[in-house]
Amino acid sequence: MKNLIISHGDGDGVCACAICYQALDENAIILFAQPFNIEHRFEELFRNGELPSFDNIYIIDIAYNGNIEAYLEYLRGSNKRVIYIDHHFQSLTIKGRYEGVIDTNYSASTLTAYYFHVLTPLEKIGSACDKTIMLAKLDPLYEEAETLRKALAYEPDDDIFRLKLVKELADGKMPSEIEEVIERGNKCEEERNMLYELALKNIEYEDEKVIIVNMKPMDLVGRAGSIASRMAIENKKAVFLIYGNSKTIITARSHRDLDINIGRIMHKYYNGGGHKYAGSGNIGNDNDIDRLIKEIPRIVWNGKSCVENCK
Repeated sequence: MKNLIISHGDGDGVCACAICYQALDENAIILFAQPFNIEHRFEELFRNGELPSFDNIYIIDIAYNGNIEAYLEYLRGSNKRVIYIDHHFQSLTIKGRYEGVIDTNYSASTLTAYYFHVLTPLEKIGSACDKTIMLAKLDPLYEEAETLRKALAYEPDDDIFRLKLVKELADGKMPSEIEEVIERGNKCEEERNMLYELALKNIEYEDEKVIIVNMKPMDLVGRAGSIASRMAIENKKAVFLIYGNSKTIITARSHRDLDINIGRIMHKYYNGGGHKYAGSGNIGNDNDIDRLIKEIPRIVWNGKSCVENCK
């Protein structure tokens, strides 16, 4: 049996992918993707004639993108198994259509461990990476999750590193036991502290619930989430970080005490997605930052004026 795993490349996705790879107990092919580019992965596999060669296709931690429906139906019509494991609300539209498990209440790592009936610390590490659970700082897995997140944020497009990492995690190593993870994490921490101080200087809006940071035209792919998360935690607010050079991207994080669904906001208004406490959107060539700064608070405050709600 030939297996293909297509997984998200963040901490939760990498842990879930490692759980899947370990459970299959064979050399499955691993690819990494995001919701907005997974269709290109399928297109390339189909064009090269590789897609029909796989018996089982596992899609893990990737919010459903309707543009891949034709490929999934082609696979199912060819008697191939499609196994979809995800926790983003966009994937609820296909719940029950394919094998796997879709549940917005848990991390992809937890769902993958549940699907394969395995007990592994990777489930907890992946959940902590995705902020689905909050670990106490005294929990030894807290540092493992932080180390992993920082390592992945350094050179975020490096899928070769991700692939090596998945295989080492599947072999039973903890992130802190992998030398390259430690090296990348240290470099990321230095860079992240510098960028965080810069972000503090670029806050363009703040009220009781919302902080908006404008870091255009910087390219912060792979680093924006950690900056927004730290600011959200320290201020107990929802943080919207605007950045990007050739296109405008919004990465948002929310403190868990707030009843704000970041994923739904990103999906409804900004061509993106996510889950309750984290999400991102891609608004292309839209550089009207002033409009965004006025619009985002209105959305968060359910269309009401912030002045009416803020003390």
